[in-house]
Amino acid sequence: MIERSEVHIMENWRHRESPLVSVVCITYNHERYIADAIESFLKQET
Repeated sequence: MIERSEVHIMENWRHRESPLVSVVCITYNHERYIADAIESFLKQET
């Protein structure tokens, strides 16, 4: 089994550059909520 705990991931990133993260948000006719969705993505912590 692959170890995917937050602690394990953070330990492996100590000596590397910050990770590149991609976020996909699919929507249809909800453009008024996009700014709130992006803000929510950016506020998330690991």
